[in-house]
Amino acid sequence: MREAPRPRPSNELALRVASAVVMVPFGIGVVWGGGWWLAAACVGIGCALNWELQRLIAPTADLRVRTLLVWVMCAGLVVLTRFVSLPVVLLWVGAGGALLAALSGACGRPGLAGLGFVAATVPPVVFLAMRDASGGMGLLLALFLLVWATDIAAYFAGRGFGGPRLSPAQSPNKTWAGGVGAVLCAGLAGAAVGGVMDNAPWPWVWLGVATSVVAQAGDLFESQIKRWAGVKDASRLIPGHGGVLDRLDSLMAASLFWALLWVAAPADWPPFWAGQG
Repeated sequence: MREAPRPRPSNELALRVASAVVMVPFGIGVVWGGGWWLAAACVGIGCALNWELQRLIAPTADLRVRTLLVWVMCAGLVVLTRFVSLPVVLLWVGAGGALLAALSGACGRPGLAGLGFVAATVPPVVFLAMRDASGGMGLLLALFLLVWATDIAAYFAGRGFGGPRLSPAQSPNKTWAGGVGAVLCAGLAGAAVGGVMDNAPWPWVWLGVATSVVAQAGDLFESQIKRWAGVKDASRLIPGHGGVLDRLDSLMAASLFWALLWVAAPADWPPFWAGQG
């Protein structure tokens, strides 16, 4: 039996707009500033993401001990990212995941708890690494734009056109109309970015489309985790959005996708040539 869409509060849009007025300038500001400003933001975001994930995945284990461990591991990770090589950073991430898995053994999902730490910690590391590279600020701002275009278009196209559900088992409010609208809007946003950067438009159009698909997949995966936990929102930290994880799930997935492209793309491919200098 298909689950009916969850009712939306009448003031949801107003809360979303109000939250965006705060979050968008903050996100642009810390990426623009870079350095320790971005590092401090990444520590806070990494800790918030991990705290929410651990509450969802392992609610019966001792959250206080795990929260302290998350703060220590995230702070240490940011310092390591700025001063040591990538293999050491990856070992630190793996150690944090293993410790959280061991502390979450009583919940029956220790492996998922450990993987949750890795999934919530790697994106902030990606942000720091890409920002410190040549042309990194432009790449991160472009990433923000494509993910924001995806989220905004999915919300308004889904509400405006309705229609068949995209994935009712994970998120009964998401529709195919919203998903297609998000992809088209991200493609147009990609073309605009290519124009601003004086690049050929088509590589950016395809990058926008692929980023939108990955971002929406990340959103659905986070919805599935909340289904397992039996909750609607990861937390109530952000009015109109729920938790930090609810707001950044798309960006987390897209940032991992961009990190792979940033490392693997040919040096002459327009969207990522600047990041490899």
